[in-house]
Amino acid sequence: MTRALLDVNREIDHLYQLPLREFIGARNALATRLRHAGNEAAASQVKQLAKPTLSAWLVNQLYWQARSEFDRLAGAGDRLREAQQQRLAGNKTVDLQKAMQARQQTVDALLERAMRLARETGTTITPPTRQRVATTLDAITVHGSAAARRPVGRLTADLEPAGLAALASLTFASPIPVEAGEGRPSKGGSSAEPRPDRTSPRAHGADDLQAQRAEARAAANAAEADLTAHRRAATDADRAETRARARAAAADKRVRRCHAAIAEARRTLDAALEEASGATDALAAARSEAVEAAKSLREAEWRLRQARATLERLSKSTGATTRSTTS
Repeated sequence: MTRALLDVNREIDHLYQLPLREFIGARNALATRLRHAGNEAAASQVKQLAKPTLSAWLVNQLYWQARSEFDRLAGAGDRLREAQQQRLAGNKTVDLQKAMQARQQTVDALLERAMRLARETGTTITPPTRQRVATTLDAITVHGSAAARRPVGRLTADLEPAGLAALASLTFASPIPVEAGEGRPSKGGSSAEPRPDRTSPRAHGADDLQAQRAEARAAANAAEADLTAHRRAATDADRAETRARARAAAADKRVRRCHAAIAEARRTLDAALEEASGATDALAAARSEAVEAAKSLREAEWRLRQARATLERLSKSTGATTRSTTS
């Protein structure tokens, strides 16, 4: 049974490596084979597998065809999260900007590979689809090595945008504990809190914590603004795609009308050519008849001349005979 299960999993992995247009047919064929083999439960599960979206399919292909680069993507996410945690813990020596740039470079490299793969397979990629691929790759960096627990390689839809999820995954430094008696009213009975000693280590720790919280809020605001910008860009791209589709549809109608006009012109041309061919044949027949008529005319003229010559000879012979008789 374990062997059979492994074989089914291998077959399912193979489904998500196929060209997108072949997914449904191959999935149904696999379900049929499993049903014939008596594995009705597995056949039912396979039958329910959803066809990936184009953007999810492209990310799946990166997983199957560029595993080392894909693993570097998850590693870059782990390093960025570790750098963020260390920075929030007060380690000012951590180069957070460098970690962010490294993560973005891995995303950009895989995105470009996905676009190249699309070109090689003759797949048309619209700006919204490109943005969805980038968003899914960015989400994978947020999860880092934990993305292995997701169905990476079998994605059927886009992963959620990163946004504030990156900050949700961080472990903030614990607050500094308050010692006994601290923050209580003084012996004089005043309810005012004592002024902190800014020169003490505990006061410096409080300042660091406030700075860390301020930095976290700034990072959250920046992430929110980045998410808003991405959503706005995706909306603009969707609108541009809608307008482009409308223009393409109008152009297609004009093309169909032109094709219809061309077809009608061809039919008219064919009729004219057929009529011209008939006229040419009639002209050739008329010319032949004219030639025959001219020949008959020449023969008739020749016979007429012969008859006149004969008549003239006879007339002369008759005159001579008459004169001889008279004499």
